[in-house]
Amino acid sequence: MNKAIVAVLFTALVQLVAAQKATYELIKDEADLAFYSKWVTLKGENTGKQALFIKVTNKTDRLLSYSLGVEVFVDQVMVEEAPEALYCIRPKKTNQGKVNCIYFVSDKVTPEDLASGKTVVELTGLVITGADICPKRQAKK
Repeated sequence: MNKAIVAVLFTALVQLVAAQKATYELIKDEADLAFYSKWVTLKGENTGKQALFIKVTNKTDRLLSYSLGVEVFVDQVMVEEAPEALYCIRPKKTNQGKVNCIYFVSDKVTPEDLASGKTVVELTGLVITGADICPKRQAKK
């Protein structure tokens, strides 16, 4: 095969893969914290399920504690919710996704729902306060 054709095909493949990689989108910007989300199609034991990963950035020089819940709407109908949980974040740091246990595996949201653009994520129970210490999180078992 001609080297030029191989180069063109390789470039097209790289661009296709890059376009499919999900990026975080801003969903809420508070004075102290910024919240972002992205949807990811899971592999492994949850193959094909959609997971919502949340990223939180502390914009301050203070240790903060925050509570956070999530509601997911498709066509303006709530289809799922994640209960509120308490988190802690260090100054000028970012908590994100699976590393910091800020993710939600959906049983109802489909790739088609996400592609339609009619899926909306809302944060619930958001309370941000100062903290004295951030306890280490226990790994999920």
